[in-house]
Amino acid sequence: MVEIIWHQNPLRSEVLLNDNDKQLLWHKVKIEELLNGMCGAHMYIQDALKSRWWVPAGIIKKALKELDYTDAIDAEVDRMTEVCIQDLRGWHMGDCTCFANSCAKCHAEHMLGIDTIKGLGKHAGSYVSSAFDSTVLGAPERTTAEAIDVLINRDDSEKTDTWSNYSDEQWDKLVARWNGERKEAIKWLKVYQANL
Repeated sequence: MVEIIWHQNPLRSEVLLNDNDKQLLWHKVKIEELLNGMCGAHMYIQDALKSRWWVPAGIIKKALKELDYTDAIDAEVDRMTEVCIQDLRGWHMGDCTCFANSCAKCHAEHMLGIDTIKGLGKHAGSYVSSAFDSTVLGAPERTTAEAIDVLINRDDSEKTDTWSNYSDEQWDKLVARWNGERKEAIKWLKVYQANL
């Protein structure tokens, strides 16, 4: 069974794997790689059949290359499994926190059937992420209680020049949405803090 080291900052909680967990993860990574190959082969063939009733030899060759299950795939699976293990020890940063990329940690956790930020919406996740950020370089990281206080005292109601193209009505709707997301983050962090 995986071991989770819960951190004051929930986005930093670490997932540690024993040898059995690592082996399970390796097989799940391999399955994912094999599925990716099958999807690639299917795509080549489907695209070819859109414009003709037969599949040219070059396309068949590309499709077969996607399905080439030599021992080389195991070396790639070894490498990708190590990357996943490192991701499990890293931070959540991606879709889960409104950052414009996929979260490698979420992906690795999903492969193992776990979720260290269960119930945290991506917009609230963005607030959680910002609440733990410090503006002072080298400052100690905030505790969960300090992050909650930062969010409670945060005021997003001042309309800056960046938002000058928005009408007052549009601005008020944005502020209401942001306040709701911030409150969701506070509520989620309080539950998280109570379970630390």
